[in-house]
Amino acid sequence: MVVEQAIRMGCLKVAILHDATNYGVSGRDDLIRQINSQGSRVKVVAIEKFAIGDKDMTAQLLKSKAAGAQAILIWGIGPELAAVASGKQKLGFRVPMIGGWTLSMSNFIDTAGAAGNGVMMPQTFIEDESIVRAKPFIQSYHKAYRVTKIPSPVSAAQGYDAALLLAEAIHEAGSTKPSSIKASLENLKITVKGCIADWKKPWSKWEPSNVETHEAFRRENTVMGKVQNGHVVLHNPADKIVLQGKMLTINK
Repeated sequence: MVVEQAIRMGCLKVAILHDATNYGVSGRDDLIRQINSQGSRVKVVAIEKFAIGDKDMTAQLLKSKAAGAQAILIWGIGPELAAVASGKQKLGFRVPMIGGWTLSMSNFIDTAGAAGNGVMMPQTFIEDESIVRAKPFIQSYHKAYRVTKIPSPVSAAQGYDAALLLAEAIHEAGSTKPSSIKASLENLKITVKGCIADWKKPWSKWEPSNVETHEAFRRENTVMGKVQNGHVVLHNPADKIVLQGKMLTINK
């Protein structure tokens, strides 16, 4: 989704920035694989890394700008992502910044401030009370924690639905034995109604040859979000229908 969003915006020369953790490095490699799958359509003109704790990204951004990058594709976790957005703004480097879901976390949004506006990332959940399915969870979270904004909406929503799935698996297994819970999760008998989706058999029995057997989400269940004035909103408002009342039947 990150690479295709860049293509959709006409950005065929991209710079990849990533943090030096295993998360950032694996994200870099995934981005490169996706870019290579596009044939010669997209060219990586710069690959730059940064360390956890780095606050000045001038060198990485200047190299990307000099190389003619039309977009920054970024993978990392933490406030360093905000340092990239702020540095881009200071340099007048006005190109799109697109990256992983962690760009929706408060440690990016609150730290980047206005520099974060327009940054895009894939999302499985948007904190928007006009989305009927999401509204009760959002209101309950705000009330329980006495906040007006969820610090990491994706983390909160996926954690909530995961807890519901775990509870149902324990109930169906009649046991808290790990092997029994695992078997139950791989063959849930009822549909679990969560704040993200109605989950019908989200996981099937593990198959080493199929990396998707324990992956609960699919591309069609994910939307592109963007930062707007301190919140994540839908990049394409028409995508609200994807989140509105979805049922995820992953493994029939």
